[in-house]
Formats: sequence, C-alpha cells, structure tokens
Amino acid sequence: MKTRITTLAILFVIFNIIPSNAIDGQARAKPGHIPFPGMNEQQELFPSGLGEMNEDGAVRFMKMGDGVQSNPGYLVESVRVYSLVDSNTKYIYAYNESNQILTETSEGWENGAWVNYERITNTYDSDGNLLTNSQQRWENGAWVNYERRTNTYDENSNLLTWLYELKISEKWVELIKYTYTYDENNNMLTWLQQSGIDDEWVNVFRFSHTYDENNNILTLQREDWKNEAWLIYMRYINTYDSEGNLITKIFLQWENEEWHDYSRSTYDYDDEGKQLSWVKATWKNEEWVDFSREINTYDINGNLILWTSQNLQNEEWVGFRQETNTYDTDGNLRTSIYQRIRNYEWVNDWRKTYTYNTDGNLIVWSYSLWQNEEWADNGFYLSFEDSYGNSFGNYYGFSIGIIWRSATSVEDESDDNFSVTSFPNPFSGSTTINYTLDNPARVRINIYDNLGIKITSLIDEYQSAGEHQAIFNAIKTGNRLKTGNRLSAGMYYYTVQINNQFEQGKLLLVK
Repeated sequence: MKTRITTLAILFVIFNIIPSNAIDGQARAKPGHIPFPGMNEQQELFPSGLGEMNEDGAVRFMKMGDGVQSNPGYLVESVRVYSLVDSNTKYIYAYNESNQILTETSEGWENGAWVNYERITNTYDSDGNLLTNSQQRWENGAWVNYERRTNTYDENSNLLTWLYELKISEKWVELIKYTYTYDENNNMLTWLQQSGIDDEWVNVFRFSHTYDENNNILTLQREDWKNEAWLIYMRYINTYDSEGNLITKIFLQWENEEWHDYSRSTYDYDDEGKQLSWVKATWKNEEWVDFSREINTYDINGNLILWTSQNLQNEEWVGFRQETNTYDTDGNLRTSIYQRIRNYEWVNDWRKTYTYNTDGNLIVWSYSLWQNEEWADNGFYLSFEDSYGNSFGNYYGFSIGIIWRSATSVEDESDDNFSVTSFPNPFSGSTTINYTLDNPARVRINIYDNLGIKITSLIDEYQSAGEHQAIFNAIKTGNRLKTGNRLSAGMYYYTVQINNQFEQGKLLLVK
C-alpha cells in the first residue's frame, strides 16, 4: 500500500461495502459479494443497526419478499428497475458452465438509448468458490477499474480471508481485510476486521463463537481494538430446546470490568418448529421486564399470513405494527401489506406485490406507499436468489421486472448421463440420495421446502464416475438448523444437477 488513507475515508468505505441487510439497506449488494460467510452471521454481528431486520432474524423477515427464490433450472437473464427519481436501469447477466454469475452489466436509459454504467466481473476456483469480485465504471467510452474484492479458502471451502481494494490514482489500495478461523466441524470460531492505514493493517474489531455438541451457537462475543489492546464490548448467550430451537438470547455489555445484563429475547414454537412468538425484555432494577413482543400466524400450509408487533402498556399488550401476507395456490407470496396504529386505528403504510410466470419464477415486483387515501408508487429494495445460490439485489425502484431463461438453453445437448434414487422415502430422520455418474462431472444436490426455499446444499463439488451417495439428515443438517430451527414434517424436494442436466424428486418427512 503506497497511498495514505484517512480514517474518514476508511469509515466511508466500511459503511458502503457492508451488505444492506447487515446495516441499513442503503447499498446494493454486489453479485458474489461475501464479506460475511452466512446471513445469520450478519444478523448477529450488527444488532444495533439493522432497522426492522432485528438481530435474531425473526421468521417474518425470512419469509417475505427477499426470501423469494426461483425454481430449479432457470437463470436470470436481465433485471429492469424503474425509479421515480433516477433513469431506469437494466442489469444483464452472464454465467459460467456451472451457472455461476460471471458478469453483471448495468445500463441506464438516457436520451432514448441504453448506455453503459457499471460492470462487475467474478472469477471462481475449481471448487466453485468465488475468488475475485471486480467492479468497473464506464467512463469516456471505456471500462475503468474502481474496486475489487479477493477471497481465499481452506481445503473445506471455508472462507479464510476477504480483501477489499479501491483504485485510487491508478493504484490498488488495500482498505479492509477480514480473516476467519474454524473448528473441526467447519463452524466459524473467529472473525477479525482490519483496516489499511498508513501502509499497515490496523485491527478494528473481532468476534468469537462457541458451539454446543449440535453445532448451535452458544456464545458470540465482540471485542474492539483500542489503545493497542483488545477491549471486550458485548456478548450474546443462547439456549436451545431438545429440538434445536433457539429459546433464549441474552445480550450482555461489558462495563467496569464486569458483565451487565442488557436485553433478553425469548422464543416460542409450535409442534412443527415454526416460531410463534418473540418476547423482548430489558434488565431493570435487578429483574427482567418485558417491553415488546412479535407474534406470527400461519395458514394450514405453513405460510406466514400475519405478523404483529406489540408493546406492553399498563400491563397490557397493545398492537402498533402488523404485516399481512397473501399467497397463490402454489404457495407463492403475492401481496404484503404493512400497517401501523394511528389514532387507535390500523392505517396502511406500504404494500409489496409479486407476480410470477407459469414456471413459478418472480417476474414483476412493485412497491407503493399509502398516500392521500390511495396507493402511490414509491421506491424500495428487492433482493432474491436463484436455485444455484446466485444472489441478486438490492435493486431500488418502485417496479422491478425480471426476465428468466432456461439454465440449459445455451448447452442443451450433453453426454452427462446419470440415475437418481432415494431411500428410505418416506423417512423420519435421514434419507440417502443415491446416484451414478457415467462420466466425471460437477455435482450439485440441494434440498428445498414446499415453498421452493432452499434448506441446505448436500453436495457441491466435482466427482468421479461411479456410484455416489448424499445423506439428508432432517435433524442436524443445514444452515436453518444450525441457527436454531428444526425441520417440520411435510414434503421436501431434492434437485440433482450434473453439469447442465437436472433431476428432481420428492422427499416426505414424517414424525
């Protein structure tokens, strides 16, 4: 590093590269931009700046529009964003043979024509891990480098380092670096952030985790680097029930060389593991005092249809915010309406609407505010994923259109032959997906719930020809379980992708 970067510049960059769902929704995440390995890490590490997306990742936030995914076998060809203040923008995507995003090119509509804005280019290693994520801007008829991110991994594909660089005066300047460590179960143990200042890496903060025997997070602690020493700042302590559901989360702050209770979250679930309520309390006068709660209501298909937020007033729970969802017969989210209490009545605040094509993929999303007793177009953010793990967003506009194409439309013909079976099916604990490859191939096996939301990835690697197995353990597998959820009985789906060929089937989980 050759250029001096001021503290002000460092802070500006930090708060503009952290994904929107980790801070305040003000910066659009880049394709393949992964400073934090896992959504739940983001939710826990920035508890005080998440806005309505709280530190615990309440169920309602996982089931809303940002949870919309595509059906297997389809890729986003382009996204059109319509804005009230800026020119309309179009994003065009290109993919590699493994259906990972290679480039995202954004164009703006100016003077009756589409003109280049920005281009993001990704590279990957042989295991499909993202290596570099580079951003360029269109200036004076040419692409000009602007910023880039570089990742390294261990032999288990765990992210080891994440480096952010900015192009300043024709030189790449290293600004921010994250370093991670893991235990033998690939659970993250530590996460360190450093900033590049005066040609040196300076510590900023670090997080450390502990886990129970089921790989649930027991504690998360943050320390800040001040005066050349690590100072303890905060800690979370979690407890779980026998089903792996998160029951309590206690937030403590370190003051005067001792821990002080600050807040507590308590959760309740139904027999199928769906979160019913979340009660928040503060430590006051040497006891826990409840002050707010959230309640989730589901339909017979397990879809979240009503979220209500209440405050405790004069020893009574009084509602002040609620969100109502509707779904189509295929379980796709169609509308989401958010309301607040004003003058003792529920009043509309905002509305999101979703439209799908016959393949079940989201094609039109819109956002509007309630103004002067009617719905008026307004801007907000949309994020979503496809079935290959590609992330898209946060697009900002009042209406967003998505064009899809078949993942095999470029290379329909293939010599990749394979067969797939599963046993036992129905199953109560675990089932084995058996498959045979005629040729060496890249293999991806994912599990989805009945809403098309991915539960876990079982296989994502190159494999030799021959017989193979993938075990789906409904009790101890997947990120959803790792953070304190248990899969409920019902229908699930597996997809097996061998290069550009697909097979899919049903899995019935019974108690």
